[in-house]
Amino acid sequence: MSHHSKISVQDKHFAVSWSLQDTPKIEEYTKRLVSLYGKPGYSELADQMLDLIRRKENDHHSATADLAGHDWLRVDPIDAHIGEDMVTFQGLNKLLKIYTGTASGTFKWVGYGTAAATPTPYAPTLTLEEGTRQDATTTGFQDVKGSSLRVFSSYASTVISAEIYQIGLFDASTSGIMLAIHDMGGVVFSHTVNVESFSLGMIIDLVPFGDV
Repeated sequence: MSHHSKISVQDKHFAVSWSLQDTPKIEEYTKRLVSLYGKPGYSELADQMLDLIRRKENDHHSATADLAGHDWLRVDPIDAHIGEDMVTFQGLNKLLKIYTGTASGTFKWVGYGTAAATPTPYAPTLTLEEGTRQDATTTGFQDVKGSSLRVFSSYASTVISAEIYQIGLFDASTSGIMLAIHDMGGVVFSHTVNVESFSLGMIIDLVPFGDV
């Protein structure tokens, strides 16, 4: 009797708005996460931020993050969205080339598109991408936990108003290869300049399945 094991690549996107009151806390939180990259406790702090986002739409429950024994961060998300979409073929191809040493570069740049479109694994770009891509390693965090890649990037309240329909993860600040595309299915995530800040990100899982 034969046994088969396969790997499924699954990903989820998230988008969350923060009040101006909470924005400095989020900025300080992500700054500390960046400084702790690769050190014990880093993934646990990332867990707390992602758990907060998973509380989803408009529940306004406070979340508390603990750092070095001090209860210091309490924030309320104004609005939050989580959904599933897809990883691209060209992005996975580059990951394999990085493994074989024939390509280099990090998928750390988060961008957004301002029009809805059905995503496909062949999509090379976002639909009507606007704004400046954010480097998750400086404006948020990039973390590997188990078989998951977790990317989080924050945008300042001064970013121009935008109706966000898509999120993408790239290997360059402009152009480049897109690893994952997330479309909100026509449900717009709105940002208004100088009214709130926001964060975008994703969790990409390599999930084993099969009759093993």
